[in-house]
Amino acid sequence: MSSEDEGRGQSGRVAPQVILTAIWEAAVKIPLLFLVLIALLVTSRRRKAARPAGGVSDANARPAGGASIASAIPGYPSGRSSSLLSSLGL
Repeated sequence: MSSEDEGRGQSGRVAPQVILTAIWEAAVKIPLLFLVLIALLVTSRRRKAARPAGGVSDANARPAGGASIASAIPGYPSGRSSSLLSSLGL
């Protein structure tokens, strides 16, 4: 028997067991392939979302509430404290 005739019966037709095996392999491999592709898409989208937007740097970021950086530093003179001192006459 040659290698071409391995999956064939005596009449030259493909054996039903070979067809069922091929269908089951496809039924298992295709969903697994889709799961791997979905996992790759999710991880790549998460990486893109975690990156900062182009042209935006943390050095130019303002503290929460829109306050200036000078007001976030304790003891740093700001316009508000100097106006308070002038209103007190100091």
